[in-house]
Amino acid sequence: MRRTLCWLFVGLLAACQAQSTQPVTATKKEVDMKNDANKVQKLKFTGTVKYKSFEGGFYAIDTADGGKYHPMGLSQEHRRDGLIVEVEAQTVPDLLTIQQYGTPIKILSIKVLDDSQISNKDNRM
Repeated sequence: MRRTLCWLFVGLLAACQAQSTQPVTATKKEVDMKNDANKVQKLKFTGTVKYKSFEGGFYAIDTADGGKYHPMGLSQEHRRDGLIVEVEAQTVPDLLTIQQYGTPIKILSIKVLDDSQISNKDNRM
């Protein structure tokens, strides 16, 4: 019985180490998804500037439909939690941030629509 179990175990180990002889290739859909993710996209949206206190603290822009954007180089005058803005921006593909929040964007233009909802959350940045 022991010998049978030992041979069974050796057989399982050998099976786990077997390698496939078929080359690994990406499907057309996977390639298209990767290419789309690397393209710069132009955006226009209305959102609320929000101060996020995690990962050292940073400002984000959230939209009413659930969009989350991480603006790179948001100007000092727009770093006010609760500020409602209209933004024209472009995505910054292949950029990873330590915050890992939303889509990184470069703001092309920003217009204040409403500043009556501003809170005192860390507006010093």
